[in-house]
Amino acid sequence: MPNAMKQVLRRLRARKPIRRRGRFQLRPIDALETRILPTAVVAFTGTAMTITGDTGPNLISVVRNGAQVHVDGNGGLITVAGSNVTDFDFPLNGAFNLTATFQNDSDILVVGDVGLGLQLKSVNVKMGDGLSDIFTITDCTLSGKLTVTTGDGFDVVTVAATSVTGTTVINTGWSDDVVTLIGGTFTGATTINTDIGNDIALITGIGPARAKFVGKLTVTTGDDADVVALSVLDTKAVSVDTGDGTDVVGITDILINGGLSVKTGSDVDVLGMALIVQSGTGANLFDVGSGTDIVGIQASSLSGATTVNMGSGIAQLLSIEDVGFNGTFTYNSQGTVDVIAIEQDTAQAGATTFAKAAKFNFGILSTVLLSAGDPNTTTSFLSTVSFTGRSLITTITTDLTVSFAVAPVLKNVVIV
Repeated sequence: MPNAMKQVLRRLRARKPIRRRGRFQLRPIDALETRILPTAVVAFTGTAMTITGDTGPNLISVVRNGAQVHVDGNGGLITVAGSNVTDFDFPLNGAFNLTATFQNDSDILVVGDVGLGLQLKSVNVKMGDGLSDIFTITDCTLSGKLTVTTGDGFDVVTVAATSVTGTTVINTGWSDDVVTLIGGTFTGATTINTDIGNDIALITGIGPARAKFVGKLTVTTGDDADVVALSVLDTKAVSVDTGDGTDVVGITDILINGGLSVKTGSDVDVLGMALIVQSGTGANLFDVGSGTDIVGIQASSLSGATTVNMGSGIAQLLSIEDVGFNGTFTYNSQGTVDVIAIEQDTAQAGATTFAKAAKFNFGILSTVLLSAGDPNTTTSFLSTVSFTGRSLITTITTDLTVSFAVAPVLKNVVIV
């Protein structure tokens, strides 16, 4: 992502090399140029830096330059102590607060880079209501909070290889937005809210190293078609709410010490989960709302009580492969001609186990497939289980690779 950001900066304005100098130098700037070029005001006290953009399209970068912090206008100007310059080096004596405020044009703020990150206290960024705003922070350490607010344009927020001790709050407003968190450690609660629009939220580790969330991770994307992808994480509780609209949620390779909640609202949604290892007793809720939805759970171990709500769609699909449900399990549907497919993939050598009480409440004319007559497709119910259909009969297809510790309770259901 840092390389992609550099390409964006080069396309918008030619980047200037960092000048290694320790004092203020002016270059001649005529009055007409001063009026035309966007100018951001920069003030630094040693413990606090403020950046205030003007009505033009500002493009500001802030990086460490040895024992200095280098602020560059990247083709525009910055105003330091009343003088307009292209860039400036401030003495760096330790961590500092950073506050940046921009107005209603398209603005870019880049803080840190690979190997050029900063020790910061709290960071508070307001990008304004520009048509398209970009904020990225890379390789930085915050002892305080990270707060990012963007307006109603197309906004891109990237937090890469950065650690935050306090809370992290990212609000991107209306329109289509992209929020990416790559690696890092987030000790306080992390909240991402992208509001209405076709939004993308990507949260992942870096290579084999997991992104760590010590506090709760909450992602809310509002209505419209959204994509949420969580992968290679070590986290506490997780809550995802994509609102109404056609949404896709993927959760892969996470260690979670708390509950996992995913809600996708109405319309056609896809929820895929794999390689989830849960510790603790936090409850899990997967609620895909109304509409024709697809839910898949594979190669996972869930310790908490798990509830799957399929809503009221037509021809919905729940697929379960090689999952250990170590808490109670509840399936609810008000749909029609749904399919519940458990252990149907003979290529995956594993088993699905319901260790505690399981309840299946079907919609109308559902079809349940339990195992596929192969040693790789074993399903075991180690406690009580009930299958409840509606007035039109639900059919359960089973075989010798399915075992019940207690005879199942059947209502409006036929086992064949």
